[in-house]
Amino acid sequence: DRHDFSLAFFQRDFGGVGILRYPLDRYQRLDLELSAGGVQRYCLTDFAVDLPTYCGGLRHTPLPGVAADWDRVNGGVSPIVGPTLRYGYDTVRFDPFTGPIDGSSLLLEVGGNWLPTRGAVNGFARLDAAHWWPIVGRANFMLRASAGSSFAPDARGVNWARAWWLSSADNLRGFYPLDAAYLIGLHYYVANAELQVPLNAVLRLFIFDYIEGVAAFDFGGVANHLHDTTYTFSDGTAAVAPGLWEARTLTGVLGFNVLFGPFLLRVHFGHPFDIGGEKTPAMLDGTRWVTNVSLRLLFF
Repeated sequence: DRHDFSLAFFQRDFGGVGILRYPLDRYQRLDLELSAGGVQRYCLTDFAVDLPTYCGGLRHTPLPGVAADWDRVNGGVSPIVGPTLRYGYDTVRFDPFTGPIDGSSLLLEVGGNWLPTRGAVNGFARLDAAHWWPIVGRANFMLRASAGSSFAPDARGVNWARAWWLSSADNLRGFYPLDAAYLIGLHYYVANAELQVPLNAVLRLFIFDYIEGVAAFDFGGVANHLHDTTYTFSDGTAAVAPGLWEARTLTGVLGFNVLFGPFLLRVHFGHPFDIGGEKTPAMLDGTRWVTNVSLRLLFF
């Protein structure tokens, strides 16, 4: 919840999207997108518990007014309309085994949303840029930078602004996939440096078509505020939500990618370092390595 981060809820988005795409040339395009649909928020509960097994449990606590106040601000289905303007640039070359191996990609987008029944307006902007350098054979090195921000003129707009949910396996591998409190927010920034080296010459298994080793660094953070913000809860307690810079993390990554048929299995182990920013759950628990496993169709 944007106004009380001890609360959590589910959100359902539905509707339709129309896109007008104009190719500027072989490598560039412009998109004009218009979406229209609805937003429904439900299953209010305490963030500290497991949502699927405790859905709606907050309504049975000694603080029933919390749920009633939340329903007045968030309850029901709200129609939403939003335009997006997007620019894309892509010169990436793919290898059939290692995937992206050379070239650059750039995505820039700005957009907004209007909820007429809520009188809420907000906007968002996002950048994602990457470049790959081939080294020898299929060995390659990649640098990527990405950032996104949602904004609004007032608290009502902020309440309904777009939330960014980063996948840990692709962005910040010092977190587990369901560390939602650290991966969801109004603002984020990520920088990745990754080296991929083929291992088929020293490690070959008959069920796999290709194996490569991965060494990387992930830097970045996700936050709901640009600066540290103090929250006072209904029971009188207070807590500080970190700002964007205070939420910074740095993770060293080792792992491997395995290709079998049309499927790519990625098993990456992240080791978060203490750089003076927010402590990750793994650091708080004393865990040295965080495992992220993902399975995808080829390189998409």
